[in-house]
Amino acid sequence: MPLPVEGFEQPELQTGLRTMVEQPQAAIPPQPVQKKSALDFLEGIYNKLTGSNGENRYQLWPERLAREGFTAPGNVLAKTEPSTTESLIEPALATSGLMGGSTIPAVASRGLAKDALGIIPVAKAKELNVKATPASDVLKSVVENTQGASIDADGHLILNLERRQKPDQEMSESVRGGVFYLPKGDKNFRHYNNGTGKQGANVYGGEQQVIGETAFKNPLLVKGATGGKAPEAAYTQLMGKDAFKQLQKDVDSANIPYYVYNKEPWLRVEEVSKFLEKHAPELMNHAEFIIDNSSNGNQLRYALQEAAIASAARKAGHDGIVGYSELRGADKGKKRISEVFDVRENRYPSPTGDYSIHEQFLNSK
Repeated sequence: MPLPVEGFEQPELQTGLRTMVEQPQAAIPPQPVQKKSALDFLEGIYNKLTGSNGENRYQLWPERLAREGFTAPGNVLAKTEPSTTESLIEPALATSGLMGGSTIPAVASRGLAKDALGIIPVAKAKELNVKATPASDVLKSVVENTQGASIDADGHLILNLERRQKPDQEMSESVRGGVFYLPKGDKNFRHYNNGTGKQGANVYGGEQQVIGETAFKNPLLVKGATGGKAPEAAYTQLMGKDAFKQLQKDVDSANIPYYVYNKEPWLRVEEVSKFLEKHAPELMNHAEFIIDNSSNGNQLRYALQEAAIASAARKAGHDGIVGYSELRGADKGKKRISEVFDVRENRYPSPTGDYSIHEQFLNSK
């Protein structure tokens, strides 16, 4: 079964020039499940927009653009410490928005194509807040049979990766808390849509291609072919079989039937929020976004499951999940990398060099 697409496909933004950290969102306190009327639902939206009834007022992007654009020059001049090129990029972007320039909210500046094509470049990957571990003998043997893979002098895994996605995924939030890749040129790309609509792959992949080289300092190596099997094996390895069974039960509870949520859409939002609070609290405020962007087939099921798996991997100190499989035929017994789940990224990459990284990886080592 092909990877559920967001997975062949979508944490803050990073480019070859500059990292722009998304501000952490306030946690949503657990609320008892209760039935809401349509009036209650509309009232909630009104409260968020106006700041009524104790709600933190939601700041719309045009307002934020205007506020930051007008205040940026003064803020730069008021600084007492010397300004650097990097420190001037964010206020410059804000001001340029008022002048007809880029108005993409919190998106990174354009990276250099020679450094990366939408994948965290090797040099930046080595700077991230991840404790490196020595490459195991299994990883070394897997690398030997994977084109574009190597172990460098520092013991880091270097991979040349590729993914295909729909153009509207570019730089949008990942509904899975990470981004899926295959080794560059992998034969399993035939299972994904490349824009022709063949293979029944309209839900999987897309015509936009992203290719680049990156490094992993502490990948979690697990046996698992394509189709999301590597993340499942990773969660079992990290948490145990019983924990994975419970995760699946929680996914079932959150993924309520269509005939229920079609009449009461608020119920699915509450159930998904509860799931995220338990398994991926960093994504708890993204329940509606995940639901809205996981409407086909089994997308929501896999989105929730893989968001939980990515969160567990990050908590355990890993920067990626690397699945490997055994070859057949003349190469029987040999192992090669089958898929990679980059749990550092919180947005889908851009083929022109933009990418985004979870804030925890940018903290001081």
